[in-house]
Amino acid sequence: MKQENITYDIPKLALFLKTIPIDANSSTRGVHFHKAIELVRVHEGEIVCCIENDEHVLSKDDIILINSSTMHRLMSSSRAIVTYMQINLEKYLEQKTAYGSYLDKFIKSNTAEKFAIAHGQNELTLIFDKIKKEFEEKNFCYDDYIRGYIYNLVAFMRRNALLSDVSSLCDAGKLTELAPVVEYIDKNYGTKLSLDSLAELIKSDRFRLCRLFKAATHSTLFEYINFVRLLSAEEMLIKSHKSISEIAFECGFASIQYFNRVFKENRGYTPGTFRKMFAEK
Repeated sequence: MKQENITYDIPKLALFLKTIPIDANSSTRGVHFHKAIELVRVHEGEIVCCIENDEHVLSKDDIILINSSTMHRLMSSSRAIVTYMQINLEKYLEQKTAYGSYLDKFIKSNTAEKFAIAHGQNELTLIFDKIKKEFEEKNFCYDDYIRGYIYNLVAFMRRNALLSDVSSLCDAGKLTELAPVVEYIDKNYGTKLSLDSLAELIKSDRFRLCRLFKAATHSTLFEYINFVRLLSAEEMLIKSHKSISEIAFECGFASIQYFNRVFKENRGYTPGTFRKMFAEK
């Protein structure tokens, strides 16, 4: 499994589009993920799209939208032709909130759907086909048309729970009060973190701190701490040659057993399998 680096055909639009054949009993591009969203439209044949641990069959005229940072791969038992489109939506979304990049990602990961599948002609295929047509024909002002259709896609994703608006999901006042705690965790996740010491940062006690975080984010403080630690561990598993135990302790996990359990619960694989999948690609 690897993080795919995308070279966009039209950098100013952060857009990549390609039509490819998928041969029988083959896997294209392996298990991977990327910051961009990906749309796959089937023109001929039938494919299997593996999203994390689940398989989804798509036939002619079906389309799937795969959310950013979602592990996936394409396979087929017979020859198929697909067009896949990748778009980095960071260029099209509003500026991040002041809550911090980790917290934004944490809240969105708990609320946004990972994928959506549509069959036959529908709103998603219409948007896709309009972008593809402008991309291929490149008539006058084609980039302006594409940009408009991408904003249409963003609206579709918001309406269908594929994008989450952090400011509408959370209590801004409570998040502002929690800012010192969040900032401290983001910078010191590799150390031992106690509820009492974190509560002192906002002149509170551990019980009120936990209630406040739950009320603000609809998740627990421990879930957030593990989320930040897992992001760091995931990057180290991919980019470093450190042992799994070294990574576990450097990221703040108290034991290798706990690290393995939390990683598998959240990523679907053990750290060792995760690293091996990346190394094989």
